[in-house]
Amino acid sequence: MTNWDSQRQAILGGTLASPLSPTRAVRQLALDDVGRCVTRGVHRPRRLDRAGVRSRGCRVDLGPDADAFGHAPRRRVHYTQLPWARFRERVDDEDYRMFRSFEQVGSKADLAAARAVLPDMHSLEQHVLATGWLPA
Repeated sequence: MTNWDSQRQAILGGTLASPLSPTRAVRQLALDDVGRCVTRGVHRPRRLDRAGVRSRGCRVDLGPDADAFGHAPRRRVHYTQLPWARFRERVDDEDYRMFRSFEQVGSKADLAAARAVLPDMHSLEQHVLATGWLPA
């Protein structure tokens, strides 16, 4: 979820911009949750493997969940879909291919399995609240 930090000022200004369709669901995992997954995987590898948890996290539907960024700082945030050509100019090849894959294929993560291993896994709104998105 820290990938949103590069857009923090724009988001706090009211705009969440991405080339993905507003209804495209993506899965994200907070970095501290990744660390906890790895730790649990080291100590209980079979349980982690049975749950199918690798890099799975919370579901984010970009249009509706732009609200998660607005709830914490108590301001309105709207989603703007960037044209793919404009996005291409801003990112490297790897990020462009990754986002194209998100748009074309989406994510099929099993969130119930992820929550079975990490029941206190962060939601996007919890991440926003915990990582200093509130204005000083």
